Amino acid sequence: MKLQEVYASEQNKVGTWIEIGYKDPAGGDGSAAKSTSNFSYIQGSSSGTDNWKATSVVGLNDCQVGTVWMIGSAYASSTGNVTAKADFTAKGTGCTIAGLTPNFCKIGNTTNGTGCN
Repeated sequence: MKLQEVYASEQNKVGTWIEIGYKDPAGGDGSAAKSTSNFSYIQGSSSGTDNWKATSVVGLNDCQVGTVWMIGSAYASSTGNVTAKADFTAKGTGCTIAGLTPNFCKIGNTTNGTGCN
C-alpha cells in the first residue's frame, strides 16, 4: 500500500502495478500471471475491489485450488487518502480467510476472544 499511497499523493489517483513500481513475489509486474509454488499473482482492475489478486495453485488447509485473495484500493480526491479493502473468494468447505491469514485471535487463546471469529 505504501507504493500506492506515494503514487496517489503525486498523481491524485491509484496506479497500476507498473505505474507504482510493484513486483509480486514471483517477480511479475501484473501484466501477465506469474506463479510461485503456492499462488498465481495478477493485477485486477486499476482500482476497485480486485486491484491485487493471488489465486491458490495448490490446496491450502481447507481451501481448494482456485481460492482467491484480493485487495482493492481507491483514491478519495476530497481527502487525498488511499483506502484498501481485503476480500476473499473461498473454494472448499471450511475455507475461511482466518484459516490462512495471520491474526492475533489465536495466539495463546483457547477460546475466541472479543471481536475474534
